Amino acid sequence: MKNYYMSLPYTKIVTKRTDEDGTHYISRIAELKGCMSDGETETIALKNLEEALECYLESCLAHNDDIPEPQKETVSLVKNYALSGA
Repeated sequence: MKNYYMSLPYTKIVTKRTDEDGTHYISRIAELKGCMSDGETETIALKNLEEALECYLESCLAHNDDIPEPQKETVSLVKNYALSGA
């Protein structure tokens, strides 16, 4: 059952953040509240998000929690970068 959910086209959102520690990326799945990760690069953030999704699904399935499915298949990755000075 986990493989079924892993194969669905969830909306992945990546946000670039820059602070006193440098630049890092926050990734999350829009349809799954609390399913998120981060990384030093966009690629690492997305790889870590796949691992977070796997853990999220395992937990939901173990506890018989509902797992929302994607509503739209048109967007699979959204890049959300803040403008400098914003």
